[in-house]
Amino acid sequence: AKYQGIKHLSISPRDICDTYSSKEQLGLFMDVPRALHIRHAINQSVAGKTVMDIGCGPALIYTRWAVEAGAAHVYAIEASNNIYELAKKALIQKNLTEKVTLLHGYSTDLLSPPSSSSSSVSSSSKAMKQVLGSGVDVIIHDAFGEIASMDGCVPVFDNALRSVGRRGTKVIPSQFQTYLFPAEIPPIHWLNATKDTWTHSADDRLFKVYGFPSNVSLSDAQLVEDMTVEPNMPMQSDREVEFVVERDGIFGGFATYIAVNMHEAVEGLSTSMRNMELGDKSNIVHTSRQFDRPITSLQSITPRKVLEGESPSWWNLFIEFPATEVKRGDKISVKFDAEYNHSQPKYGLSARIQRQTGEKEGGGSEVVLSPHSVSW
Repeated sequence: AKYQGIKHLSISPRDICDTYSSKEQLGLFMDVPRALHIRHAINQSVAGKTVMDIGCGPALIYTRWAVEAGAAHVYAIEASNNIYELAKKALIQKNLTEKVTLLHGYSTDLLSPPSSSSSSVSSSSKAMKQVLGSGVDVIIHDAFGEIASMDGCVPVFDNALRSVGRRGTKVIPSQFQTYLFPAEIPPIHWLNATKDTWTHSADDRLFKVYGFPSNVSLSDAQLVEDMTVEPNMPMQSDREVEFVVERDGIFGGFATYIAVNMHEAVEGLSTSMRNMELGDKSNIVHTSRQFDRPITSLQSITPRKVLEGESPSWWNLFIEFPATEVKRGDKISVKFDAEYNHSQPKYGLSARIQRQTGEKEGGGSEVVLSPHSVSW
């Protein structure tokens, strides 16, 4: 593998499970804003409730937080063989056996009719039917990629809500979004300074970037994926958006970042760069500690205190397009589509750039970049 992020291009989310080490999973908690937001949501939601933690990890962190917050019982699910064994040890070491039922397997198997081809899945499914016959009050599943849905969370949420959700079941998080913006390729000194943060994938046009610098953006970000976690989630989406270039530069492609709302879903939620960065600066500095705002993967919106050991746990994706000179006022038309009902979500992104040639609107235009597409 060329780099760790190759998972989202050629390996399905199921296959990711056994490639994650306990060190990597525990490393999520170096992202202090993310951890604080989800713990706050758990504290506000689980007292006296029955909880399901999908993808509980080796140390049962979210499960333990739920127990500490007063959950009546937690059903913790872990698919990875190695991490499940570590979770079993943690269960005993932390004295959680009375409050927690630990189950091994993929939630989409465990919450579905038993499979005759797998005795372990079958026995677990029977256990699930016994203990979850009345459903659960709270579902926790915190697995997102450089595009929010990239790690396969949509079918997981949909299956869980169909199987064990009931009227009033709360999901943490409640909403997730993916934003896209046109950008230049960062200057070489930035790439050298960040060393391994700019890494190629199996497809030479896709890069996984750690802490993408938003100052190379050519326009504000726009929403291309907006999902509220609720029953009967859509298994495909498509959006058409148009960017107006804000400054002259060399367009190199599109960058993504995600926004995850741990609390109640908000209709019309906007976490665009300009909305956040040009707002009240005193608030922006402390965004990572404000629980009424979504948590994002973009450092300029959700700061991490790097000097104090914090680091983002989500990367950004850069989708490279042919280098094209652009001028202020040029229009970049984009179509983004996604299909979620596959073992690996599928995505497509197409774009074209037009320039106004007349002095007045409607006075003619020229195509600066013909329609160009990338699929993965």
